[in-house]
Amino acid sequence: MPAPVSRAASAAFERLMIRCAVGLRSGGAVAAGIAAFLSLAPPASPGLVAVAVAASTAWAGSYAALALRLGWSRLLVAGDVVVAGALCLGHGWLVPSAVLLDTTSWVFLVASTTVIVSQLSPRPLFGMAATVVVSGAYVGGLALHPAASPPGVAVLLLVQGTLLGALMVIVRRAVSAADLAIGQRDAAERDAAVRAARRTQEREHYRMLHDSVSATLTVVAAGGITGSSPTLRAQAGRDLDVIERIQAPSPMPPGPGWRPGAAEGSGTPAGESRAGTTRWSGDGPSSPPADGGDLRGWLIPVVTAADPAVAVESAISGVTVPVPVGAAFAGAVAEALTNVARHAGASQVQLRAGPADGGVSVELADDGTGFDPAGVPAHRRGVRESLVGRMSSVGGAAVVTSVPGSGTRIVLRWPAAGDGAPPGAGAGGGTGGDGGGGEPGPVAGTRAADGTGGGLGDVVATWYGRGFDLAVVWLVGVWHVGNDLVAVVSRSSSYRSLTAEVVAWLTLAVVGVVGGVRLLRHRTDRTGALLLAGATLAASALGTAAVPGSAIFSGADWAWGAAGWFGALVLLRRPLAELAALIAANSAVTLAVLAYDGALDRISLARFATVVYGTAALQLTLALTARALDATARRAAAVAEAESAVRRRRQVADELHAGRQDRYRAVRRSVGPLLAGLADGELDAADRRTRNRCAVEASRLRRLFAETDDVPDSLLHELRACTDIADRRGVLVDLQVLGRLPSLDRPARRALTEAPLFALADAERYARVTVVGRSDEVAISVLADGSVPVPAELAVSADPAVIVTVQDGEDRRWVEARWRG
Repeated sequence: MPAPVSRAASAAFERLMIRCAVGLRSGGAVAAGIAAFLSLAPPASPGLVAVAVAASTAWAGSYAALALRLGWSRLLVAGDVVVAGALCLGHGWLVPSAVLLDTTSWVFLVASTTVIVSQLSPRPLFGMAATVVVSGAYVGGLALHPAASPPGVAVLLLVQGTLLGALMVIVRRAVSAADLAIGQRDAAERDAAVRAARRTQEREHYRMLHDSVSATLTVVAAGGITGSSPTLRAQAGRDLDVIERIQAPSPMPPGPGWRPGAAEGSGTPAGESRAGTTRWSGDGPSSPPADGGDLRGWLIPVVTAADPAVAVESAISGVTVPVPVGAAFAGAVAEALTNVARHAGASQVQLRAGPADGGVSVELADDGTGFDPAGVPAHRRGVRESLVGRMSSVGGAAVVTSVPGSGTRIVLRWPAAGDGAPPGAGAGGGTGGDGGGGEPGPVAGTRAADGTGGGLGDVVATWYGRGFDLAVVWLVGVWHVGNDLVAVVSRSSSYRSLTAEVVAWLTLAVVGVVGGVRLLRHRTDRTGALLLAGATLAASALGTAAVPGSAIFSGADWAWGAAGWFGALVLLRRPLAELAALIAANSAVTLAVLAYDGALDRISLARFATVVYGTAALQLTLALTARALDATARRAAAVAEAESAVRRRRQVADELHAGRQDRYRAVRRSVGPLLAGLADGELDAADRRTRNRCAVEASRLRRLFAETDDVPDSLLHELRACTDIADRRGVLVDLQVLGRLPSLDRPARRALTEAPLFALADAERYARVTVVGRSDEVAISVLADGSVPVPAELAVSADPAVIVTVQDGEDRRWVEARWRG
């Protein structure tokens, strides 16, 4: 099944980026406005600056309102570019001449913020276009001013946009990988849910058929009916109703209907039967309650319909149970009483039911011959499915205790000891997978819809974190080489000590390597992080101290801005206060250098504030984003799980509906005409051909039931189920297996066992079954006596890989089905 395309991780990430963009745009506008008035000096005009600041602030408010309400749009990016471009074109008339050619003007802050924010858009082309347009407008504004020439710092805008754009590409690839992981997980969970629901419903249907249709056909095939029987006709009619109920979305377990009596002289284990004299009860029980309710409403009709040959002494206390649980108790008790009547040779059954240890317990004990539960073959289902399986399907349990000669005791309990009620077993709910309004219980490892707990949120957070950490390492590394190293080399003559700058650069390079390795390996211990942060601060102080105060705001003072980025790298997963403290201490060093050199005037303070905000805002935003990713991952997981639950419910419902219809058509087509003939009296149950047809269809049903079992060798398991009806009819069956059987799919197994099934159904006294297998070939042959002609279509297999050979002798028949891979 192809994994669906999920957008939960991407949508949650884009919402986070919108919040980041709004914060940067709003904060940048406020900081720029303060810096504009703080540094007001010629040639900047107060009136023009006031209008420009007002326009920038108004747009920031509109930007926030539109972004938070509508999300990303072309209008946001275009409006941002128009406002920033207009300010850049008027740059020469909006800032003092002292800051016109460097990166400390408030207009540069607005332009830089626009370039950075545009990269957060989910459309990279918008970011690239905004970067080019704003950088061009910045250069154009300087060119329009007669006292300025286009400076090289305009290139910094292009560098900022390019670096951040590349960082977002890395992060978004990880986000897309998270979406893919969500889709794959969703597909796997839906497939598991469909399989579980299909298996649950399939087994419930087969319990219904086992307890009714299969039992009727088996009795007829075994020769238990020797003449006209009104009870048989009535039961065949009820069996047709059972088949019709398979179409219903929420199948109810069938009532006991009729009760075959104990087979005379039979020592067959409970749940199984052989040919013999059969006694029949009258009509089935009244309808069970439709809305759960009192357990007595479920069990009293079952006890009333039990075979009168066995006295049932019952004591049933009033206790409320959900519908699925009541139905399971009723079906299990009906099957248990049927087994007693068929096989136990008992005269009395004691039934006790009521509350027990916080749950409900039903106990049946008979005084019959007993049996060895360990000796029941794996392909027989009376105890395993109709009792144990039925109770397990609603979170209950069934325990059968029996010893040959000492009777049998059956204890049914809900919920199972030590367990609570299963999901979907509440009053009025489905049992999970029955298609009646309940969804299968959650697959192991899934998240709750609120995003709490482990599982899907961890998957999304892992991908978010992986991409973000890699992008941060990449950003810091490229900036340290592409900006910091270039500044050291190109401004070497500006420093008080070039050696100090080189040592500072190399120290930060080592910090970057160690910090990057630690980040990618998810190491966040306090000691290592603070040691690296201390080394970062020391290197920055060394590099800044070697820069004259007059050059602090030029490209020469690369260490001031670099320290914050390296701090973000080594403290990314640490408390935010640690990074804020590093940025504050680093800024204090720069302020001290300015004061020491006597360069701390009003304009310098404005430039200082602009640079501090321009760098610290981005670095703190980076750290805040890293923390917000976990919450974003939880929200993405909650959305993805909610969407997945809808898809899962829809697919489960569709698959179950299709399965019900296919199952109904298959059973109706094969068994329906036979039951209809028995119901209206057209078919004589004593006729050899009728008994043969019943044996064939009963064997097919047994094979169908066996197909739902999880066993090591499915082919042999299903073949033994086919031989079971012959064994019940008193046929001596000898099964021999030679060689090693390959694993075959269900259609191939059906095609291989179909012809042998007919031969076994016609056998009267003996049947020798031989199975020969090897890696590319399997042959099943049956040598048996028989008198009913083999249908002509039997020699033509439904599978072209299976060849059927039939040879009839005077008193025996040989049938072989051979598969070649």
